[in-house]
Amino acid sequence: MRELDTITSNRIMVAVCIVFILLAAGLLTGCSTNQPVITTGTIHVNAMLDGSPWVGPVNFSVTGQDSGTAVPKTYTNIPVGNYSFNYISGGPSDASLAGITPTSPQTVAAGDTITFTLNFRTKEVARSNIVVKATLTQSEGVVPWMGPVSFTLTGPQTITGASVPHPYAGIPVGDYTLNYISGGPPGTILHDITPSPTQVLSTGETIIFTLEFR
Repeated sequence: MRELDTITSNRIMVAVCIVFILLAAGLLTGCSTNQPVITTGTIHVNAMLDGSPWVGPVNFSVTGQDSGTAVPKTYTNIPVGNYSFNYISGGPSDASLAGITPTSPQTVAAGDTITFTLNFRTKEVARSNIVVKATLTQSEGVVPWMGPVSFTLTGPQTITGASVPHPYAGIPVGDYTLNYISGGPPGTILHDITPSPTQVLSTGETIIFTLEFR
């Protein structure tokens, strides 16, 4: 009987060991099949205009990737490694590229996302002043005149006027043309616009258009 008990006990221990071995093998197999290894990352490209998000056409390149033609743009499944970003052209109108953050190149690690941001700033527009006035030629001579006159100033900015004299401040520089429409001293006609109907407004200057009535 003792010999039989010993054999039975040994068989039970062997069975228990086999169960533990099978369970351990199953756990190892599960760990190896349910957790895939990540080997790629993501690159995101966006833009800012004066500190606010901007969306639109812009040309750029990223090392080893298709060229971009607009932002925002996302590149997925990027192999790990170093990537450089290059701005080519485009962006908001009347703006210039102030910089790219963070600095290039950047490293893409497995499972990570890096972002390149194009920082644009609105260009400062040079501005100056325009004055429109009128004179009246009488028998006594030429005298200043004030009153209702309809006219337009055309150029980088279009201005509509209804009376003279009239100063206009903070006008973008460029070529301006004064177009007389109607009005002026009763019983007179417009004789000339001096020094010329078209003048160039430069930075820091004031140009004067004079409507000469007779």
